[in-house]
Amino acid sequence: MFIWESFVLGAFGALASAVLGAMAAGLLNLANVDLPLSVQLLLMSDTFHLSDVPNALAGVIAAIALVSGARALALRLRR
Repeated sequence: MFIWESFVLGAFGALASAVLGAMAAGLLNLANVDLPLSVQLLLMSDTFHLSDVPNALAGVIAAIALVSGARALALRLRR
C-alpha cells in the first residue's frame, strides 16, 4: 500500500506542478514581454516566448512517478 501511495503522490504532484508551470508559461506568453536589445540578439526574438511541449510534460510526469515509486520499493525491499 505504501508503494502504491508513493506512485500516486508522485504522479499527482508532478501533474499539478506541470499544469501550474504550463499555466504560468501561457500567462507569460500572453503578456508579450518586450526584451532589451541585448537579450533580443541572444534569443533572436523581440518578445519573450516560453514553449511547453505536451509530450515532454507527460514524460516528466511519468518519470517523477516512477522514480518516487522505485524509491519506495527500494526502501521496502531493504528491510
